[in-house]
Amino acid sequence: MKAASRLLAASAVLVLIITSISAYLRLSQYGLGCADWPACYGANPVGDAALSESDPLFWMRVVHRISATAAGLLFVVIALVWWNGWGSTKERVLSVAPLALALFLAWLGRYTPSSLPAVTIGNLLGGMATLAVLWWLRSAALPHRSTHRASPTTAGVAGVGLGLVFAQMALGALVSARFAAAACPAFPTCGAWDGTFELSGLNPFADIARQELGEHTRQVLHMMHRYAGAAVALYLAWVGTRAVRLGGSRRGLGLLLLGLVAAQFALSVALVLLQVPLGMAVGHNVLAALLILNLVSLLAAGEPIRAAAATGSARNDAELPERHEHASH
Repeated sequence: MKAASRLLAASAVLVLIITSISAYLRLSQYGLGCADWPACYGANPVGDAALSESDPLFWMRVVHRISATAAGLLFVVIALVWWNGWGSTKERVLSVAPLALALFLAWLGRYTPSSLPAVTIGNLLGGMATLAVLWWLRSAALPHRSTHRASPTTAGVAGVGLGLVFAQMALGALVSARFAAAACPAFPTCGAWDGTFELSGLNPFADIARQELGEHTRQVLHMMHRYAGAAVALYLAWVGTRAVRLGGSRRGLGLLLLGLVAAQFALSVALVLLQVPLGMAVGHNVLAALLILNLVSLLAAGEPIRAAAATGSARNDAELPERHEHASH
């Protein structure tokens, strides 16, 4: 399954590029980085307007479409060619997931860009879920050289962390779609709040224009994202510390997780103080993707050692007792 692991790694890198370009396109269309920022925020200066070839957005769209097409072809290969090579039914089902998600995103692309938060959230989470599945399959396809014992607890805490990151990204997409990213230019507070909040702001299927949503509602949405981010960061820091203490391959993953959490926290503060520069906003999205890759690796590291392919499972199972016997001596 070495060829499969290489293909899956290449596919994951391609999806990381696609999600990063998608973030750039999405945020540019919201008006981040425009000449009269932040007054233009939410004006949708690009939308469906024709772009000249001298505009960076034009080439970003071209690269995005080519990359998405190439990724779709790779997903077909992953779903069909190695179907019988996976060692479990779960992995066979997951091998079809990238193709299914790509079809969903292609359908959602018909409504993108959109002022409807559900579309923004669907695009973001769909791309990140594709990335997570590809990285999990890559871990399953790799030959297991590690001798550490399986740790369901490690997998459990990493899985919870993964779920929290996805939830935080969904909230962030809602904040972006509601034009609330610049609602609180100070840190750590947000200024005065008169106690008003419109619950419709939390409904991702409510198409509410910026002028129809009160400024205080946007402030609350922004602060919800901040507080939730702080809680998720603390949990991930605990997961990273725990992984470091376990040692082995998980030590390196734990140290990397701690570094990514620190970098994301620092970037989040800089985003607020510098009034959400476009480049930093895209970097915020990229760091979230790297956190997902790290947590999926930790999740896989906590799984039982098993053969990557069905064809070699019997032989590996027979060799495991012998390996443990030698290890005990």
